[in-house]
Amino acid sequence: MAIEGVSTEPAAVVTGAGHGIGLATAHALAAAGYRVVAVDRDLGALVKADLPEGSVLVEHDIADVEADALAGLDAGLRIEALVNNVGVMDGRSFLELPVADAARVLHTNIVGSWAVTRTVVDHMLARQVRGSIVFNLSLHASRVRMCPDYSMSKAALAMFVQELAMELGPAGIRVNSVSPGAIDTGHGPSEDADGHRARSAALVALGRVGEPDDVAKVVAWLCSEQAGYVTGTDIRVDGGLFHYNWLHHLYGSAATERDRTS
Repeated sequence: MAIEGVSTEPAAVVTGAGHGIGLATAHALAAAGYRVVAVDRDLGALVKADLPEGSVLVEHDIADVEADALAGLDAGLRIEALVNNVGVMDGRSFLELPVADAARVLHTNIVGSWAVTRTVVDHMLARQVRGSIVFNLSLHASRVRMCPDYSMSKAALAMFVQELAMELGPAGIRVNSVSPGAIDTGHGPSEDADGHRARSAALVALGRVGEPDDVAKVVAWLCSEQAGYVTGTDIRVDGGLFHYNWLHHLYGSAATERDRTS
């Protein structure tokens, strides 16, 4: 049902849209017919990024939960999708990481995502929009990363997805997530980066490191009517990396193990 003063053009909010998976997602959603609301704490990155034509640029740090992520947007905008793409990581271990620094990561990834989601859901409910919310999680929501701040935050968001799917389902708002594996976000070629990509690809069943587009296509599908009966679901986009385990590292291929025991 159309509401007076509200556009019929669907819009999609993408956080962290200035680069990597966020930027690829912006393009995938634009190709699917959405007007993109590109959110990033670095307005300069948004301006420089090759975003889809007509994108609305929003400078907002999701860690600032007191600020309205949609402040200043056209009140008639019809937001039908939200992609919570932002996730930060300190990189230090539990014993190395000061509590205050761990708290900043958890605050950004968990509380910040909560705040943006609440803002968009309030917008959807006020306009009687049946929509889709997708969280960008990680394999490390359930696999050890040796960066407990990051893994802990992703595990918390995985449960948040389940909670929201149940609570918002009656309003026609679907909530799902994707869990990328080893994705090449294009930080620039170097001998070390090339070596890391090669080592990572060797662990992936499909034999290559993923591209941002691999994730973006799945996100766009979850936002589409084709996924209209899908909610509370996590889709791994990892080329089979999740299934790599200590046996592969120890024995290699089945042929290698057969030769060893024959």
